[in-house]
Amino acid sequence: MLTCDIGTYKLWRKQWLAQTDGQILDTPRGPCIVGPRLHIVDNVQPDWHMKDRAIEDAEYNLIYIGRDMEPTMKAKLYGDDEKLYREYKSLSIVRLGMRVASKEKRPESRKNIIFNKECCLAYWQLHKDTLTVISRSWDIQRAGLSDLVIVNRVAAALHCARFELISLCTHAYVDRGHIARRHDEAARI
Repeated sequence: MLTCDIGTYKLWRKQWLAQTDGQILDTPRGPCIVGPRLHIVDNVQPDWHMKDRAIEDAEYNLIYIGRDMEPTMKAKLYGDDEKLYREYKSLSIVRLGMRVASKEKRPESRKNIIFNKECCLAYWQLHKDTLTVISRSWDIQRAGLSDLVIVNRVAAALHCARFELISLCTHAYVDRGHIARRHDEAARI
């Protein structure tokens, strides 16, 4: 597992995406090149952005608040994958902060967890001053910057000092010309 901060990750990502060989994994979204597991740990950076603010805002609002995207942005990011869109909307990570604020759970509790196996950013845990997110599958070509920004923004909204993003299956699709969509109808169910 590669452990790094944001700066080191950005340098590594650029170098790794430039290479074209590695283990190929066939998925319903198409073949992809598998990378190493990643563990990105850093301090929360308020008002930090990396690439496309409109995408970052739309994803943050969907994941953190559960707010629907504008139809054109939804089509751009999710295509016709309504199931994945609904699953991310259902996360509503703001609930973690609401539980702590209402004293339903203590910040020290290890039970401050939201999990949805259908989402790539599947596991969210607030513990003390750290937000830990586990990505079961991370396309670092398309979401390699925006997902990191989203995790940082959610951590800032939850008043965390630090965040961790752990990627269990880092990858980039062989066809890098478009956003990978599910090819198999059975995979949508």
